[in-house]
Amino acid sequence: HWMMIQADLLEQSFAIFTALHDLTKKKELVWPKEKNPLPKEILEPNKFPIRSIKTMIDKLESVWEVEAQTLLPELERKVGYRLEYKKSTIDHPSANKGIFLKCAKQKYILPGTLLGFFPGIVADPNIQLPMFTDNVEYPFLHRYDKFWVQFKNALLPYPVKPGLSLEEYQKYISDYYKTPDRPHKYFYVPPEAINPFALGDKINHPPNSQAPNAILLDFDIPRTFFPDSYLKYMPYIDFQQYSKGSKLHKANCFRTIAIVSNKAIFNEEEIFVDYVYDDRAPVSYTPDWLVLPKERHPLLRKKLYAYDPPLAFQYIHKLNIVSLGDIYEE
Repeated sequence: HWMMIQADLLEQSFAIFTALHDLTKKKELVWPKEKNPLPKEILEPNKFPIRSIKTMIDKLESVWEVEAQTLLPELERKVGYRLEYKKSTIDHPSANKGIFLKCAKQKYILPGTLLGFFPGIVADPNIQLPMFTDNVEYPFLHRYDKFWVQFKNALLPYPVKPGLSLEEYQKYISDYYKTPDRPHKYFYVPPEAINPFALGDKINHPPNSQAPNAILLDFDIPRTFFPDSYLKYMPYIDFQQYSKGSKLHKANCFRTIAIVSNKAIFNEEEIFVDYVYDDRAPVSYTPDWLVLPKERHPLLRKKLYAYDPPLAFQYIHKLNIVSLGDIYEE
């Protein structure tokens, strides 16, 4: 079942990356707002998060923002849907913005649809976790293989140098700027600047009256699956490389986290994931909004869920749901 789901997600991810490439293959994804050279901010080596607190985000422009009125509708047409970041429907003082589904033509998407990615910097279990306090959400998310993805304030290098880890990229850029008066050529950008589907870290936890309509699913993408020209849209980078003899070596794979729908989601509907189930905060962090949500479809789970279950099982499951008095979308 797991392998079948991975194959299905690979097919969907290829369709998304192909649409991104078709629309911007002759365009730069990111560029400086100013014509003057930007400050040569070089990341400090051997530290995590591997970046300075002061960033250049406000001095950069993304093609997905500048040409949003033409590119995003066309992206929705090609893929069938897209994501939108706007004011949340949650009636709570802490709620600000959330992620919504846009699929005006087809009206809704089916369960099992790859909605996007939970982006960031991928680190192995031996890397020390970022500093955090007990009264906030974690700035990272664990995968099933104990690797973790830093998503809070995570900046990705652009343009991409395929095959380089962040540590190697860091040294590459440092060497580049050792030559005086070189033009500013490399940037560190938020993931959504290169891929408008990389918005998983901005999805809200559902309010008390609702169940999550999406899950976060660990998703391994073979590095040889995409052409090199597609890799500039990959919203992940490894923190470091591993020797081939290392138990952590898996050079043929991008370790990602997918956002997958677990019910039918309609146009303009807000997307929610379960922060409790995904272990997004320490047990000591107990805001009034972080409560165990209403249970969703039991066939859809992070890391392990069924694909096209047998007909007999579907009947048994349906009888069980009816006995509980709940209504679930098929």
